[in-house]
Amino acid sequence: EKTIEERSNELPSTPKQNVEPIDKQAKSEEAFLTESLTTTIQEIASMYEAQSRYPHYSTPVVDKELAKSQAPFQEARVTSPTFDQFGELLPLTLSASTDKLDYAIGEPVIIQVVLDGAENLSSIFSSAEIKPVDSNQNAHKRLKLLPFDNRQDELRASFNSNLLKIEKGAQEFLAVITVEVDGHQHLTTVPFTVNEVSAELLAIKDSKQANDFLEISLDFEVHDEGYYFVHGYLDDANSLEPLLVLQTEGKMRSGRDQLILRAHHQALKDAGSQGPYLLRVVNAFRGAAPGESNDVIVKLSEESYSIPDFAFDGYDNTPYEDPNTKRRIDALKSLVSN
Repeated sequence: EKTIEERSNELPSTPKQNVEPIDKQAKSEEAFLTESLTTTIQEIASMYEAQSRYPHYSTPVVDKELAKSQAPFQEARVTSPTFDQFGELLPLTLSASTDKLDYAIGEPVIIQVVLDGAENLSSIFSSAEIKPVDSNQNAHKRLKLLPFDNRQDELRASFNSNLLKIEKGAQEFLAVITVEVDGHQHLTTVPFTVNEVSAELLAIKDSKQANDFLEISLDFEVHDEGYYFVHGYLDDANSLEPLLVLQTEGKMRSGRDQLILRAHHQALKDAGSQGPYLLRVVNAFRGAAPGESNDVIVKLSEESYSIPDFAFDGYDNTPYEDPNTKRRIDALKSLVSN
């Protein structure tokens, strides 16, 4: 009788040809992942190095289309089909909007209704009620919409947001719009928000070349002392092309106070414009104080502020350097090499 050892020696050996392809596949996947990760880190390092030529608060615009302000009525537009009394779809479409979504208290609110397919209609009447959302308050305002610029297919109405009662710093409202077309009524709604303000940006107090920067001093009337943030775009005044993204922040006291936006000379040169410029402030607010749940916006006196031209040779030609940024770039490059 054969021993267990002898029997085990007679068993067919496990084929090894299936192991090698698995090892090769694993190594191939590892190499692919390593190469992909290396490429990603290289791209991040290159982008980071390109951005390191400018301070974070003054950088060239990357996507010019995204940087452009939306046209009035575009952001808040609500489009609705219409139906007859039998539920059948009509060829008329209602497009209702306010000129923007968020208002500072005191700004005018403009309501617009555009009718697509109204060419052969004989009578059109429209009105709007302004109602608060999530509140027991009654409608604040009733408005009649009138033809705009002698057009039958566009109606508008406007009112001052001072007429609305604001709760808790900001209040959302609905413009409930009724359109009567040839005796048939159609209803649509548009939401918008009215905000109390913490300060008002009055004007550009001064703009000047200072060493490596174009300094733009912003003059505020401050209602609430606190820490403020400003974000905007510097545009070429002639082409209206967005050039730079600018940011600043700092504490401001009640009364008249200032913050300064600083456009770096290298960012201006790479953007290719010596001016004149337009400054568009797209977001300005006081940060929420302890115990507050929301930031409080700043009212803007203008849609854009004019800034004169400044020749490139009026700046110091010193490259921007940040030791912390350089260390991060070196660390990314080290990851790639390893």
